[in-house]
Amino acid sequence: MPDLRPSRSLGSVRGSYLVALLVLLAGLVLTGITYRVTLTNQTAAREARFTQYAGQVTNTIHARFAQYLAVLDASAGLFFASAKVTRAGWQQFADTIDLKSNYPGISTLQYLSFVRQQELAAFLSATRADHAPNYKIIPFVAAAPFYCPSTYVAPYSTGGFAQGNDPCHRSVNGGALLLAARDSGRDTMSVPLALTDVNNNVHRGVVVARPLYRMGADISTEEARRTAIYGWVAETLPMDRVVATGVIPAGLFMQVNIHDAGVPGAKGLVFEQSDAPGEGQLAAQPRWWARIASIQSSYSTSLDLGGRTWQLDFTEPASISWVALLLALAGVLVSIPVSLLVLNLGLTRSRALRLADRMTQSLREQEQLLGSITGNISDGIYRSTPDRGMIYANEALARMFGYTGTAELIASAGPGLYVNPRRRDELTRLLEDPGHYRNEEVEYQRKDGSRFYGVNSANTVRDADGKPLYFDGVISDITERKRAEEQVYQLAHYDSLTGLPNRTLLRDRLGQAMNDARRRNARVAVLFLDLDRFK
Repeated sequence: MPDLRPSRSLGSVRGSYLVALLVLLAGLVLTGITYRVTLTNQTAAREARFTQYAGQVTNTIHARFAQYLAVLDASAGLFFASAKVTRAGWQQFADTIDLKSNYPGISTLQYLSFVRQQELAAFLSATRADHAPNYKIIPFVAAAPFYCPSTYVAPYSTGGFAQGNDPCHRSVNGGALLLAARDSGRDTMSVPLALTDVNNNVHRGVVVARPLYRMGADISTEEARRTAIYGWVAETLPMDRVVATGVIPAGLFMQVNIHDAGVPGAKGLVFEQSDAPGEGQLAAQPRWWARIASIQSSYSTSLDLGGRTWQLDFTEPASISWVALLLALAGVLVSIPVSLLVLNLGLTRSRALRLADRMTQSLREQEQLLGSITGNISDGIYRSTPDRGMIYANEALARMFGYTGTAELIASAGPGLYVNPRRRDELTRLLEDPGHYRNEEVEYQRKDGSRFYGVNSANTVRDADGKPLYFDGVISDITERKRAEEQVYQLAHYDSLTGLPNRTLLRDRLGQAMNDARRRNARVAVLFLDLDRFK
């Protein structure tokens, strides 16, 4: 019989090399998968966070423009409420609303008159008599059928240079804005403009105008509005001042590009901001090893403001996912020695499998434990806000109050859940100061009218300014405990056979009566009856 030991030895060596190679390949593949999953998860988490921040910026910009439109409404109301608004009255109005401090995004607040050719001489005379002796229309077109000069400007110290400016004859876009507002009868926003300040600095921004019509005039049609117009109130909004403070969260690096969707190319640019890379962010030309772990988030949305549609594009500067990069490096460094160890020790593979089985079993046990705990939670959990009331409740809370689902409970939330609504007011005051309460016993009312007792604990979540954002709480049903306490009290103070008060309750009530008599310097009488053959 031939000797097979050399061939078996050769096969064992080859098998060891093959197994080691397979382990090395498997390690590199696993490293790649781990790297990709980690990078994907981090990218998704960063994208979600960035989307939230970008949404907040969008909402803040929208809210600011709502404030600016409110200023226009107030300015228009000044003219509706007064028979005549003077230059001093306009400045007083701007001082009253503290235009510079409260609305830093408004560069100038202007009143522009609509002056027909036949009214020009009277207009100039009246305007110059109103503390503006050198007032003139710029540019002045002698044969024009009408003019749209800026008559009052606030604040005058930084915007007075615009006084007398006639957008209808100086700027195609300015004239188009005023005439569009006149014909539509609504607040109207201009296309993106190059706005010049008192120091001749140029800012990208917009102008918003609101038409003013004669009181009681017919403005139901475009022709009627053209006849009834007598002026506009307008505000210039340099976008770098609009988003200067409080729009982009502090510490957040974000590239913002706002473009007017109706104006193509560079002319449609409303605002652009690019932040320099911060710590952990990539420079313009990152190294190759940094590019493979690069994370960059973006978000796009649109806003409809004053008849214009803005496209808002947010981009976060690229940064490095150090966790994914270190995992990839660690995976490579681990795979090589593991494959060498498999080559020298054939048992390494079986040990690794046993270790993997134990880890898998442990993970399953932990998952089962977590599922068991989650499925057996009986306490009700809720979240409410100061302005919208309850916004979240779990299924346990809905069942506790007898509702078929959380949506029905949220829709019915309010004082009706409390047997005594004053108790709800007391808890609300505790959430305001000191901002929390613990184990407060409350009697609640279910959907069907039945009552139950619960222990309520809640906490106030506040923002950076200390204003309440949310009220988070937990309610535990203690009806059975209350029922047990009542039974104990009944057994302690009433006879179990007859249900009549026993000596313990008599002693308690007699003590109360005697103490009350001492305080009032009065007397107490006790009537004793003995019933024969009564047990």
